[in-house]
Amino acid sequence: MATAYIAKIPEFTGKNNDTIQKAGDFQNIKQEPSKLVITYLKKFNKLLRRIHQLETNKYYSDAQILNQFIAGLKDKLIKKVHPHLPEDLATAIQHAKNYEMAIKEANHTKLVNLAIRETSSAAEKKIDQFTKKIENYFTNQQQQQQT
Repeated sequence: MATAYIAKIPEFTGKNNDTIQKAGDFQNIKQEPSKLVITYLKKFNKLLRRIHQLETNKYYSDAQILNQFIAGLKDKLIKKVHPHLPEDLATAIQHAKNYEMAIKEANHTKLVNLAIRETSSAAEKKIDQFTKKIENYFTNQQQQQQT
């Protein structure tokens, strides 16, 4: 019922007469793949404030707002936050930020480990090349002494 009503609300403008999202976009807000939770949260809160200014927020309970926040997260974060069944928005936000940080740290660790492996591999190649040069030098020395 509320969705049908909100979808009929015309676009409204904010400062500088920029067109702001329709209140009905609240159901469709999503965290962009390359954006952080904090960026999504800012967008989410801005839209929520705009809806409040139109006094349409009475159609959204705390549970609906919480569920929409979670549903708008990136899939990998939804999978981490949802099983905890956060009771309020603040808890859901904290879980999302924590998991995002854990994912970033895990990715960083993978990159560091990859760099170490690549560096080790390059170092091993140089050591092998140097060892061959030394072996060749001693082989040549032995051959020269025999002749």
